[in-house]
Amino acid sequence: MRIAYPETMKRMDQAASEVFGIPGIVLMENAARQVALQALSMVGDHPGILFLLAGPGNNGGDAFAAARHLLNAGRSIRIGLLAPAAQYRGDAATNLDILTRMGVPLNELETTVPVSGWDPLFKDCALVVDGLFGTGLSRAPSGLAKEAIEAVNRFAGPVLAIDMPSGVDGRTGQVPGAAVRADETVSFALGKPGLYLQPGASFAGNVHVADIGMPIGLMDFPEHRLEAVDARMVSDALPKRPDHAHKGSVGTVLSVAGSIGMTGAAILAATAVLRGGAGLVRCLLPASLSAMLTNSLPEAVILPVAGPESVTDGGWTAAAADDAWRNLPGCDALLVGPGLPVNGETDLLLDRLLQDAGELPVVLDAGALGLLAAGGDIRTRLSARTILTPHAGELARMLRTSTAVVLSDPLGTALRCAEMWQAIVVLKGPGTVVAVPDGRAFINTTGNSGMATAGSGDVLAGLIASLAAQGMDLPAAAVCGVYLHGLAGDVAIRGCGRQALLASDLAENIGAAYLELERKMC
Repeated sequence: MRIAYPETMKRMDQAASEVFGIPGIVLMENAARQVALQALSMVGDHPGILFLLAGPGNNGGDAFAAARHLLNAGRSIRIGLLAPAAQYRGDAATNLDILTRMGVPLNELETTVPVSGWDPLFKDCALVVDGLFGTGLSRAPSGLAKEAIEAVNRFAGPVLAIDMPSGVDGRTGQVPGAAVRADETVSFALGKPGLYLQPGASFAGNVHVADIGMPIGLMDFPEHRLEAVDARMVSDALPKRPDHAHKGSVGTVLSVAGSIGMTGAAILAATAVLRGGAGLVRCLLPASLSAMLTNSLPEAVILPVAGPESVTDGGWTAAAADDAWRNLPGCDALLVGPGLPVNGETDLLLDRLLQDAGELPVVLDAGALGLLAAGGDIRTRLSARTILTPHAGELARMLRTSTAVVLSDPLGTALRCAEMWQAIVVLKGPGTVVAVPDGRAFINTTGNSGMATAGSGDVLAGLIASLAAQGMDLPAAAVCGVYLHGLAGDVAIRGCGRQALLASDLAENIGAAYLELERKMC
């Protein structure tokens, strides 16, 4: 599902007028109908008042026009103006004038808020419609706007946001101050990143992308390189296993993972490889850990690392590169990093693996990312066949910056890194971002906070490597892996809740995620 930055939508609106001759007020009218329909759906037979709050921009104009449609549908409405009526301009002023001519009383909030506070304005209301700012605000609301938002959040009934909950940055999903917590949001023409990136996604509730009559040519704007991942996209991209398949024809992954004290990471990653659909996983790891992995996952092929082992090096030696090189032929993807220690021995191992991999897809996670962060110029060690899977802290270390900087704009940061390193970047977290060097980016829409648990990333890395080994286009493998990983988490919490979720639950529910995806397509 394509999405667009707020500034791109503004250029689309301008082009609709200048190129296609569609007046802005026509698009506003179409948007308002969609808001009114959603509002009616939310209140059903509830007899209460519908309270529409209108800011001074086009978001307020949408609220005014929606109020007219709600009046015509027989509903009682209340209008709250964030600014004096005389300050509204353009299409918003036109729709405000129509309401005035219809005899609708207006509450200029600056002067009509009762002495007892805001809450009496919400009395007897069935629904509040947030038309304060939409996508037009990227700073913390203050003064009257902040008070209005806080009053909306005290309202016990449902809240509908127009285009974007007021106070949420439509570009980044950041919430710098007070923001409306909506139950539903109607977004116009295309969704916006802030509706799918956290924490904005938590404020948006259920998102409905409404057709407002934007010309089809504008929907193919060259700037539309952003998508929110949905079930249809993933279902269409996933490989279909033929009836004549055998284990050697559906992908083999060489996994270089685990260390003394971190065997679980290797087990989780290898389990995800097999649950993801690959026919074989070859696990290179210190010999002393072989029995543990065999007992946990008897389906895995164990490749014990040659040479002496010690706790200080995690059981690895640079000589392991020779073992890896001997086992690369016949493999379809390489996974390096889950549970891998960051030291000189593994740094030499990683360098050798990256040189020997050739055209194989390579998924780098955890310890491998730590080695890249410690090893100078990252780009010189990567290839176009590389998928990096950092969380925000790991990416911050790779960029020599802070986690806060990465989280302030995860989409933009991931895109810059993908272009700079010419590798696919999977920035893990709530609303995981997949960024591709050609400028495309995808925001995931599955998953939950229960997945904030140790080992979750190991499962994701194994799942992506599994899909890549099955011959998928690498961006698609990353996107589908992220979606299925989140879906496995959504399925898993039905049985254990968020607090009790373990990474092993994610691995074991990958099969259930595939079935859930099939159900969504029925």
